[in-house]
Amino acid sequence: DDEERCNKWISKYLIYAMAAKTCHLKSRAFSESLICFLSKISDRGVASVNRHLILTIIADVMSSSDSPIVAHHGSRCFHNVCALDPESVSSSQAEVAAVDGIQIIISRMEAFKEHQSVQSEACLALVATCAKSSTNKAIVLEEGGIDGIFSAYLSFGSSKAYEGVGLMTKIRACSALISLALDPACKIKMKSSGIIEKFNSIIQEDEKIPHE
Repeated sequence: DDEERCNKWISKYLIYAMAAKTCHLKSRAFSESLICFLSKISDRGVASVNRHLILTIIADVMSSSDSPIVAHHGSRCFHNVCALDPESVSSSQAEVAAVDGIQIIISRMEAFKEHQSVQSEACLALVATCAKSSTNKAIVLEEGGIDGIFSAYLSFGSSKAYEGVGLMTKIRACSALISLALDPACKIKMKSSGIIEKFNSIIQEDEKIPHE
């Protein structure tokens, strides 16, 4: 059927892309074009037969690129792989961890602190890759991801922060922290870092914060 033919075409494309990146991985144009295309492919979900290969390519490209475009769309890819197929969430999360996807997302947050869209997509990716996964939450904790997520929340605090991407970044950062707080070790880290105390008082500090 059409879906089967599409998955076969994607499989062939991924094999060609895997070969091409060995020669062109240092090319910014190649990396940006490839990751944007993979982001578009992943928007419709990723068949299990293609999952490992697409995650391997995403991890390699993100690790080797200094482009915020690659960081943005690579994070979106990680999110899509884990979020768009509820029946395979656990296996998808495990495969993301196997290619060091969590570490890569957090490292891109650190590298592109001033890029709001990267911070927003990275927070969203961590929500999808860590939901109900104690293993992946432990990786976030070990890699300093909690501080990175909270930094993303605090970084865009102007009067325009509750509009457009600014509001979305804050919502996604909150969603990531709420998910992580369900893990006892992560909650202890949040308490010791003053994050929970900060959220308890933040509405009183800024009446412009929307209800969301």
